[in-house]
Order: sequence, then C-alpha cells, then structure tokens
Amino acid sequence: MSHIHDTLFAIHQQVELIRPRLLKILQPGLSRSVVINSLTSRSITCPEAVVDIYEWKNGTIEGQQSFGEMWLFPNWFFVSLEHSLEIYDGLVADLPDVWMSNWYPFGRSGCGDYIGVESDSMNNVDGQVVAWDSGDFEARIEYVSIASMLTTILMAYQTGAIDCDQGGKIRVDYDRYQSIAARCNPGLGRWN
Repeated sequence: MSHIHDTLFAIHQQVELIRPRLLKILQPGLSRSVVINSLTSRSITCPEAVVDIYEWKNGTIEGQQSFGEMWLFPNWFFVSLEHSLEIYDGLVADLPDVWMSNWYPFGRSGCGDYIGVESDSMNNVDGQVVAWDSGDFEARIEYVSIASMLTTILMAYQTGAIDCDQGGKIRVDYDRYQSIAARCNPGLGRWN
C-alpha cells in the first residue's frame, strides 16, 4: 500500500469514530481502471494521488445535507468523479485565464470555490493542491501536495482540531488546524 492509501485508511477510521454520519454520504470508491479510463478518455493527466482518492471514495452525495455536514476538512468536500469532470470542463472553458488546464478539481466548498491538484508531467505521483476563490477570482497554493493535505486532515482529526457538533456538522479549531497545516506544509506562506 502507498502512503496515500495508508493515510486515507487512517482518515476513514478517524471519521468513523468522530463523524460517522459523514461516512454515510461518502460514496463507495471506484476501481482504478474506471478512474484512469474516465480521465484519459478526456486527455486529462492527473497524479496517481487523485486516482487513489477516487479508489477510496467517489466523492460526497450532494444535496441532502448542509455544507458543514459534507465538508471532510475546513471548507471542502470531495466531489464525485463524474461531477469533477463536469467542473473541470466548465472551469477550463469559462475561466481559462484563472483556472489552468493542468489543474484538476476534486473538491468544492459549496459556495463557488474549488480545490484541485496541479498536474506536472515531471511528477505523476502527487501534485500541489490549489484553491480557487470565486469571490476574489484568485487561486493560491493550499497544500504542497495531496499527501501533505491528507496528513494535515488526519492530524487535525487525531488531535481534535476537527470534530463535529451533535447534528454532524464539522467544527474546526482554526488556530490548531493552521498550526498543523503549517507543520505539514513547510515553506508555504498560506498557513503562516
């Protein structure tokens, strides 16, 4: 198993303990071949880490819960592969000067913001995680890699920086989350 698979498994265990309602709205994962075929049939290149995420879970069932119930980590929930392909097509077509064609969206906030991974032909294992803010029409590097993003999420659950209220909505101690993110993403000014 890869580091990404191990981290996703550990996140799953934490969510099962802390936010079991969230697991009920995360869709079962897809086969590796389905994910790869869906991406390559549209000439989309993504790091292996994206394939690993969709093998774990095929995004969140949308429309039945509040965003706070769907968010796996602060402000973001994973979208299904099918939905991410639609989002990709829309962003690349409608915002070519803002959303780069080598960024692949795998999550959204629910408020018009998207999070994705930068595909780099030199690194087909992992990539920088970018966030696009629709209010500012700006993109920024959010995490140095998917691995560091997942490690941040895992540590936040393990330390209590992420938990939930009685209704299943995410609660975040943002100061603690920021501290964890800064440790897991050294040199990235976003978290300092």
